[in-house]
Amino acid sequence: MGKGLTEWRWAAAVVALAVAAPVWAQERQFDIPAQSATTGIAALGRQAGVQILAARHDTRGRHTNAVRGEMGVDRALAQLLAGTGLAARMTGARTYSVVPIEAAAPDGGRDASLSLAQQANEEPAEVVVTGTNIPGADVTSPVRSYGHAQIEAAGNVTLEQFARNLPQNFNSTNRETAALGISGSDSNAYGTGFNLRGLGAGSTLTLINGRRVAPGGSDGAFVDVSIIPLVAVERVDVLTDGSSAVYGADAVAGVVNIVLRDHYDGAETSVYGNIPTRGGGREAGISQIVGKAWSTGNVMLAGDYYDARPIFTNQRDFVPPSTFPLPFALSPRFKRQSLIGNAEQHIGPVLTLFFQGSYNHQRFVEDQSLFSFSTNRISGTEEAYSGTGGANIALNARWSIELSGSRARTRRGNSNVYAALPFINSGHTGTDLTEGQARVTGALVDLPGGVVRTAFGYQARHESYRSHYSGNTFADEFSSSARDVDGLFGELSVPLVGDGNGRPGLRRLLLSGALRYDHYSDVGGATSPKAGALWAPLDGLDFRATWGRSFRPPLLSQLDPNGLSYDLEPFPTPDGKFINTLYTVGSNPSLKPERSTAISIGADVKPRAVKGLEVSTSYFSIDYRDRIAQPPVVGGAVFAFFDPAGLSRFLSYPADPALVAAAFATGKVQSSSGLTQSDVQAYFNDQLNNIARMKTSGLEFALTYSFQRPIGTITAGIDGNWIFTLKQRPSAGEAYVKLDNMEYQPADFRANATFGWSKGPANVTGILHYVGGYRNTLVTPDGRVHDWLTGDIAINYDFGSSGRHGPLSGMRATIVVQNVLDAAPPRLRVDPAANVADNGYDPTNASAIGRAVSLRLTKAW
Repeated sequence: MGKGLTEWRWAAAVVALAVAAPVWAQERQFDIPAQSATTGIAALGRQAGVQILAARHDTRGRHTNAVRGEMGVDRALAQLLAGTGLAARMTGARTYSVVPIEAAAPDGGRDASLSLAQQANEEPAEVVVTGTNIPGADVTSPVRSYGHAQIEAAGNVTLEQFARNLPQNFNSTNRETAALGISGSDSNAYGTGFNLRGLGAGSTLTLINGRRVAPGGSDGAFVDVSIIPLVAVERVDVLTDGSSAVYGADAVAGVVNIVLRDHYDGAETSVYGNIPTRGGGREAGISQIVGKAWSTGNVMLAGDYYDARPIFTNQRDFVPPSTFPLPFALSPRFKRQSLIGNAEQHIGPVLTLFFQGSYNHQRFVEDQSLFSFSTNRISGTEEAYSGTGGANIALNARWSIELSGSRARTRRGNSNVYAALPFINSGHTGTDLTEGQARVTGALVDLPGGVVRTAFGYQARHESYRSHYSGNTFADEFSSSARDVDGLFGELSVPLVGDGNGRPGLRRLLLSGALRYDHYSDVGGATSPKAGALWAPLDGLDFRATWGRSFRPPLLSQLDPNGLSYDLEPFPTPDGKFINTLYTVGSNPSLKPERSTAISIGADVKPRAVKGLEVSTSYFSIDYRDRIAQPPVVGGAVFAFFDPAGLSRFLSYPADPALVAAAFATGKVQSSSGLTQSDVQAYFNDQLNNIARMKTSGLEFALTYSFQRPIGTITAGIDGNWIFTLKQRPSAGEAYVKLDNMEYQPADFRANATFGWSKGPANVTGILHYVGGYRNTLVTPDGRVHDWLTGDIAINYDFGSSGRHGPLSGMRATIVVQNVLDAAPPRLRVDPAANVADNGYDPTNASAIGRAVSLRLTKAW
């Protein structure tokens, strides 16, 4: 049976399961500590994904109970409010009101003549919604949320571990890929960036509380999420379709929004350690979060210290010793200190002031053996900070305006020291971001299906990048560039059918639209539209679809005219000869934005007939045009003559005299071989150009089932990503080349299967991680990299919820064994003629860590 037919039959089966399930069942995982009623009710609303109306004069001075575990929303509210004198009542399909018990009686209720100030004070608890600028609005895009308790229960102690295991994420930017210099990764990353769909880390927009932060890396290409303490994270939202119409540039493949525990009330200390049984790679850390909430505001501060030791190649038998004869680290020595916090204060019924800030300092050291006789020590530091402040003003009961400003900066310095050679090179890079925004949100008109809501505004941003590289092997290189960005945006959410006029076959019908125009001072303007629809024929069965266009401007480092260099070196040919080739590499001031068109079609099902079952599935298709890339040369520019026909538009042989003269006129031509202008035989343009086009499509799916038995609550689920195609056309006029299902590219199929048991204070979770096998083109004939199956087990015990007192009160303990059977990464073989180092494995689809045992102790004060 053909692969395409098999894929579509599986896709049809998943969709059929979604269609067959009839209605809604509210089951959520909650992790809410005891705190003030104002913040406790807001926290439950965020974690449940519902709106909860609560007047501050009713909640002032009251405290709610802790709510932990998986349960329905009604039960969670009852547990939260027990003994508080408050009660909840359902006022809509996804809306609740919390009122004093006496007002909850059938003859009780609110005075219909509330003043404007009182109405403004009784608006829904603020919910950060990923995928829209409209607070509390439903989104038509596919969004998966991973709560704090869910992330911890799976045994993750850092966001880096969470990103590594996310099926929709391709691990091209992490510390292992940086150490091994894998093509397509930031060779000086030493951090973790999300790369949804495998379209590049720069094509995934990463936000904190819905706001941009300054990117890092050696060229400002990605946001390093490993710097964010997990203790400060309330949830991670993963939106997997293009969203430039909402957020602007870079949201081509999707958005990862890290939502903080803004309203945390209390204090919590966490210590953790992780020890691989094969040796090396030990991790240890300590985290602290403190928060205080009062009737009109809140403040939270979280800090984290993290220390990781390197893993050397001689500690892993799957790395051929002949490749790295001297000490070579598969991951660096790493130390990090992070701090993040926020504050919010309501001043009267109409004004709210807010602030969010973060600081991070990290240091890395790595030993490499690039030659058989010399080691190379790479070391460096990175420092980053960000701050956002602003005010939200309630103009009336239906309209508000938010004014905000942000400032973010990242600074990075690193040096390379060769032990047996007189090479000492160093570099410094930095990115800066300053942003201001005015956003108006409100209700336009009431329809029978609900309230038509809108958001619109203006955003101004200044971005800058600079670098300085120096050494005794080349002349100093300076780079500095900046640009201004002006953006106008607008959104509309139109509920045509809802609780007020729904009927069988048409319970809900929601239309959404967004339009954004951004003008860049260096590359011009871009308009990004997006449209979406959500149709619910039955309660609990939602069909959704989106269409949109997105864009990504060139990085400032890619546009800088000073980032272009010229080298004159002998290039080898297949027959053993050499051709003196002048080649240009680096930036290109003529680059234009990359653009894409994306569609998604999916369904979400929560059937009451099968209580505890949730199914979600989404088909995606992305056409990514004008990709910025270098000419496709396997092994690097030096091997251009191994495929002269395929590189004919970039290779001039014999060399064009005009091109050679123009290059030497810049005074930037260098040659480590001592060659001069008269020695030039060929010219190769290896600089960046808008030459590539990518297309991808596939299916992402998730299924969870939870049920209660006398022995406890049982949970099972699967979360996966299935790529139908990922192909690239290296340049115009050439044929598409298949990228998926081959080395250093996304595997066609990735999935996690989860099984959990919980009862009272105990929770046990087992997870299977599967990465499908794929083709290996680094051997002749093509070989195969086998699939990889690993299993983790996490055991959690909450001493605080078991009613204990004394030192164990508020204590939680977690023991995790990752890769229980110590499955080595699948062997990736490399022929000597492949011009690629034989690392022994593919770090983008596997990991060298092996089995590791970790312990985390958390104490709530």
